[in-house]
Amino acid sequence: MKSIAPFLKKYGMKQESGMTFFALAETQEELEKLHYTLVDSINKDSIHAAYFGAKLTEGVICYAASSDKEILEQLGYDVLPNKESILHHGVYLWKKKYGYEKLVKPFGY
Repeated sequence: MKSIAPFLKKYGMKQESGMTFFALAETQEELEKLHYTLVDSINKDSIHAAYFGAKLTEGVICYAASSDKEILEQLGYDVLPNKESILHHGVYLWKKKYGYEKLVKPFGY
């Protein structure tokens, strides 16, 4: 996952109601606030489901995997059937909201 969003250095995972949730964040505190368990890395190839979702919550890219598209949508996730596309969509959501402020401004541009 590091190559997808190298600026988000903390990873979290959780399991709830038969679904897998994982997240990318800048700090451990952001993950803990959303009840994710800190992990060293996320192996995206080990996550299998029919549908994948992404959303941005308090600066954290949150992902979910489920066999039920409607549940993901009810939880506020943008849903796509392709894992690679949804990973990039989550990064797009983060960059859309924070790109200039977090990626460029700190360096004086």
